Amino acid sequence: MAAETLTTLAAYLKRLYVNNPDLTALTIKQTPFLNDVAMAQMNSDLAGEDTRIPLKVDQAPGLSAALSTALTNHKAGTKLVWAVPRRTLYDAHSIDGISIHATKRNVASFVSAKAEGVADKFEYFAQQMGRAVWNDGAGDMGVITAITAGADPATSITVSSQYGQNFVVGQVLEASATRTGGAVRGDEYTITAVNVGISDTVLTVSRTTDTGTAVWAVGDYLYLRGTYDLMPQGVAAYIPSTDPGVSGVPTTLNNVLRTSRPAELAGWRVAYQGSISETIRRTLAQMEKFTKPGRLAIWLSTYNFFRLGMEQRGFGSLIYDDSTNAKFGVRSIVVDSPRGTVRVMADPFLSDAQGYVLDHSTWKFLHLGQVPHIIQDDGNLWLRHATADEVIMRIRAWVNMVCVRPAANAVFLLSA
Repeated sequence: MAAETLTTLAAYLKRLYVNNPDLTALTIKQTPFLNDVAMAQMNSDLAGEDTRIPLKVDQAPGLSAALSTALTNHKAGTKLVWAVPRRTLYDAHSIDGISIHATKRNVASFVSAKAEGVADKFEYFAQQMGRAVWNDGAGDMGVITAITAGADPATSITVSSQYGQNFVVGQVLEASATRTGGAVRGDEYTITAVNVGISDTVLTVSRTTDTGTAVWAVGDYLYLRGTYDLMPQGVAAYIPSTDPGVSGVPTTLNNVLRTSRPAELAGWRVAYQGSISETIRRTLAQMEKFTKPGRLAIWLSTYNFFRLGMEQRGFGSLIYDDSTNAKFGVRSIVVDSPRGTVRVMADPFLSDAQGYVLDHSTWKFLHLGQVPHIIQDDGNLWLRHATADEVIMRIRAWVNMVCVRPAANAVFLLSA
C-alpha cells in the first residue's frame, strides 16, 4: 500500500508540475517585476556555453551637407554582445518513510499534504526570484546592523526591516565583509526565529558550522548558503547605482567593458533631488533622448510608492491610471512626463534606497526548461536518500536576465 501511496502522489505531481506547460508563468506571476516585465520578454535561450545577446548602444554617424564629407564621416554603429551565463539554482523536497507507510489508510490526505509541501517549495523559489531580479547577482539579503554583543557564537542578528521578508526559519546563512567579489566567512548560522518589526528585523540564530576564526560582525552582508556571487543577474547588474569601476561595481559585465560610456552601457544615475517626485522628473528629463513613449514604468518599493502618493496629493498633482484596475485590481499612480504619463509600480522586493525608470521592452528573462522544474532526467520523480530513511525530489532552474539597451533605463537614489 505504501508504494501505491507514493505512486498516486507521483502521478498527481506530474500532472501539476511536470507536464504543466505554464509552470514558469505560474511561478513568475508571484513576483511583481517578472510578472509585468519578463512574461512579455521570456526566451528559452540558455543553451550552449553562453547565450549571446546583441547590445544596442549608439547610432551610426555620418550625416553631412556634402556627400564627400558624409562618405568620409560614415561609421558603422558600435556592435557589442552580452555573453550571458546560465545561473543554476537547486532545491529539494523529501518525504520520510514513516509518513509514506503510516498514511496507507488515507491516501487522499497524504497526497494533499505532500503536494502542498511541493507548492510551498515553488512559492519559496518565486520569492527568491523576486528578490534576485533587483540584485546584481551577488545574492546579498541584508546587512547586519547589530549582533549579540561579545558573544561567540552569536544568538541574535539584526537587519533593517526592509529586508525582513528575505528571511524565513530554517534558512542557513553565510556572511561576508565584502558584498561581492570577495569570500564568505567560514561560520554558518541557521535561523530559528524571525521577528519583523517596524524598523528592525531580529533573527534568532544557531551556529551550525564553527571554524573558530570567522566571527560575524556588524556591517557583514548575509547570503543563503552556497549563493554568494551565484544568483541570477538582475536589474542592478545592468543598471548599477554607481558608475562601473566605482564602489565595487565591475567595469566589465558579461564580456562588455562599460567604462568608456557608462550611461549607454550601464544606464543613467540620478542623485536625490529633495523629493521622490522631483527626483523622478529629473530622471525622466535626463534619459528622454533614449526612450520611447509607452514603454516606460517607474518602479518603487512599496513604502516609497505610498510616499510618492502623499507627495503628489500635497502638490495637488495626484493622478491615477484607472486602466490598471482590470489587470492588478487597484489603480496605479502615474507621473507626467514630456511624452505623456508614466505609470508607477510597487515591488515589495525593491529596496527603499533607490527606484528605477525602466523601458520594459529592453529586458529579457532567459531560461532553459521550466522555471523551476522537477529533475527527472532519468525518468525518476523520486530518489532514495543516500543517508536517510526517506525519498527525495530534486528541483532545478537554469535562469538569468539581460538588458539589451541599458541607455533606455535609469536608477535614481532616494536619500541624500
